[in-house]
Amino acid sequence: MSTHVKMLVVVALAAIVGASHAAAQDKPPAPLPAPKPALVIIPINVQVVISKFQGDKKVSSLSHSLAVTVDGGPSRLRMGAKVPVRQMQGGVSYQDVGTNIDCNATTLDGGRFRIMLTVEDTSIYGDERAELAKATDNPTFRSFHLSTSAVLRDGQSAQFTAATDKVNGEVTKVDVTLTVVK
Repeated sequence: MSTHVKMLVVVALAAIVGASHAAAQDKPPAPLPAPKPALVIIPINVQVVISKFQGDKKVSSLSHSLAVTVDGGPSRLRMGAKVPVRQMQGGVSYQDVGTNIDCNATTLDGGRFRIMLTVEDTSIYGDERAELAKATDNPTFRSFHLSTSAVLRDGQSAQFTAATDKVNGEVTKVDVTLTVVK
């Protein structure tokens, strides 16, 4: 074999060995990321019942139902009206009267859910208003505010609170029922 051919063979072999050595030093492609588990959306229905009692006699009971997505954002309910209130300097301002409910739910183990609930209920006093506001022509408002949480299972109910109004002795109770929507 001629020197020229030998030289070509050596150069070719060096190129092949160099290319294979460089390829061996390249990092292998990164493995594909594992697929994320599918997001499980759990819709629930949260029923909130606000009941008022004078002694043992139930004087009102209002039921509110909220569709809530577990581990999602809060569900909000706003129900009411604006009541005009005369100002001392003249003119009128408006007071919100009604019910505001915010509800959020998170998943716990064992088929349980943590329910976070905020309830604001504002109303106008009835006959007892005369005792509170003899000097004005304006309505007198009462308010109830609850912010709490509890753990419930599908189909379970719980009384979240019972509170007594200082002015008229009326007891307000908030009962909550959770139902998983199938």
